[in-house]
Amino acid sequence: MGESADLSKAGAPPLVSIVVPVWNGEAVIGRCLEAIGRQTYPRDRMQVLVVDNGSSDRTAEIVATFAFATLLREDEPSSYRARNAGLRAAAGEYVAFTDADCAPEPDWLAAGVEAALEHPEAGIIAGAIEFIDSATPSACERYDRLFGGFNQERNAAEGFCVTANWLSRREALLAHGGFRDDLKSVGDAELSRRIHAAGKKVRFAPRMRVRHPPRTELREQVSRSVRIVGGRWSRDRAHRGLPEWAWILSREAAGCVRRAALTRSFALADKVQVSGVALVLYAAGMAEIVRLAAGGAPRRA
Repeated sequence: MGESADLSKAGAPPLVSIVVPVWNGEAVIGRCLEAIGRQTYPRDRMQVLVVDNGSSDRTAEIVATFAFATLLREDEPSSYRARNAGLRAAAGEYVAFTDADCAPEPDWLAAGVEAALEHPEAGIIAGAIEFIDSATPSACERYDRLFGGFNQERNAAEGFCVTANWLSRREALLAHGGFRDDLKSVGDAELSRRIHAAGKKVRFAPRMRVRHPPRTELREQVSRSVRIVGGRWSRDRAHRGLPEWAWILSREAAGCVRRAALTRSFALADKVQVSGVALVLYAAGMAEIVRLAAGGAPRRA
């Protein structure tokens, strides 16, 4: 980083509000907050806001054990509604988003702020998302690594960012109205593309890293697929009918199968299994589109 981005030479570092939405996250929220507690960024320049999105487990009890975290509640189902609640409560000049199942590296926040100071023209700093390694990856895990949408360098080049690792000026987010809280998925892509379309760049910051567990089971992949289809339906239903949705999902599934077949790091058995996962998710997505077209409501899981 250049001298202008060196926090040790820039006076008091800016206050950053960290927003973490969570729903029934008792198995993961403690690890996330422990990682946030290990940040090298000055503790008195961090505001940590955990937004409980209607949990029925021990999530709130676990968050209460971390003195530096403030627990907010947003019971209406939508992680984007929860993020907006955090954004409204944020006092920081910058707002950083991560997910409850992510574990930020110790220099995550410092690297993100340095990148933001070095690139003041950027609307979003998109940090790297690295998968936690597995000794014996399943077909679903291989699928997640290939198609999970966590290649933030590629995302940034295409003008969007996912909220597993995102930092922006608070005022910039408010100026764009925050996230669409009627969406249960793809709200991060929707807002980041709006910010990019307004002329603000999405900058990739490779040193701003979080670790994310891969989805290893088919039910997790199906749940995610159904949630994403619902988010896309809510965003685009006024413009697309059922035949167009069928064509889009079919084309995407075919693209996944082709990419799996051409992935050199996969053995033949891996290619067949990952392709099988893609076809199962295509079927789940089509079933969800039919349900939504019949009047069903989008689901978050």
